[in-house]
Amino acid sequence: MGVRDLVARWAVRRPHVLPVEVPGQWRLRALLDHELALRDWPVASSPADADILAVCGQPGPELSSAVDVVWDQMPGPRVRTPVTDGDGIGSALDGALAALRDTHRDDPREPGPPHGGGDSGESDMDSHAHMESHSDMAPAGIPLAEGAEDRDGLEMDVLHVRLGPILPHWPGGFVLRCELHGDVIAGADAVSLDAGQYPLATGDRAPAARQCDHILDVLDLAGWPGAAQRARRARDALLVGAEPAETTALLDDLELAVCRSHVLRWSLNGLATLNPDDLRRRGLPATWAGDAHDRLLRQISQARENTAPEVIDADILGSLPDIVAGLDVAAARVVIAGLGIDTAEHGTR
Repeated sequence: MGVRDLVARWAVRRPHVLPVEVPGQWRLRALLDHELALRDWPVASSPADADILAVCGQPGPELSSAVDVVWDQMPGPRVRTPVTDGDGIGSALDGALAALRDTHRDDPREPGPPHGGGDSGESDMDSHAHMESHSDMAPAGIPLAEGAEDRDGLEMDVLHVRLGPILPHWPGGFVLRCELHGDVIAGADAVSLDAGQYPLATGDRAPAARQCDHILDVLDLAGWPGAAQRARRARDALLVGAEPAETTALLDDLELAVCRSHVLRWSLNGLATLNPDDLRRRGLPATWAGDAHDRLLRQISQARENTAPEVIDADILGSLPDIVAGLDVAAARVVIAGLGIDTAEHGTR
């Protein structure tokens, strides 16, 4: 038995799962996340790291194309499973694990997508990939940088990439087309796949759980997994309808940890500071005022009060390019996570 066989067998015992969140189905994705934690199954950070592709909800045609592209990027053995019912998540994962074992038994070296030749190259270019370039392409399909003038009038490299729609801690079905100068976003364009086709999530305790889900995204992207775990416990307790005393204690613990962290305050301080008057003039949520740290504290307060987000009749997604302009990619992901965007609600334009 070689190293390759050992790695394949270990992957079957503890598979990495890549969730796909269909807009409006954050609850299914959160329940899947909870079940994965109970099983100690890692969440994959990219298609290359994934063994199981779990699609939470029924994707529309544009998002389905993106899912197909991600599926083609996954190495074998691999399994794709739909998650359509919160009560059936355990059975879906059990079935995926059994299928993964069968795939490994039949051919432990099952290849992933073909490299070169065939139709896969054209399909990838025509579909909505999780990361796509519109710049020049090398013979192997690797995006090359273009040239543009910087503020000093000198030429610098420019790369056109897409963030989303399948990315950890990222709004489901959301795509941000970026023009990068190095790792800084010089310009962007926001798109919601299958806009207006998805229903909203409902439930008496959904607002508080949803806020905890956004808080978890921010803390994980900010590099504080311990506090993110606190937010996860509060979210999961709210989703299963735990006693109010328990959820209150969990939110108290989360708020205390966040307020006491000088490092977190320092890392989020001044990040995408938004002026209340400017937000009012553009019809954007007043809860976006301040910097990323202010918004995080406000989300915790809203979770404690079980407050639903504002109903805004404005182009929420269209406002994001201006907000993230000048930020590096990592900082932009933190900011977008902290804005609490649900593309099923805001992705209609």
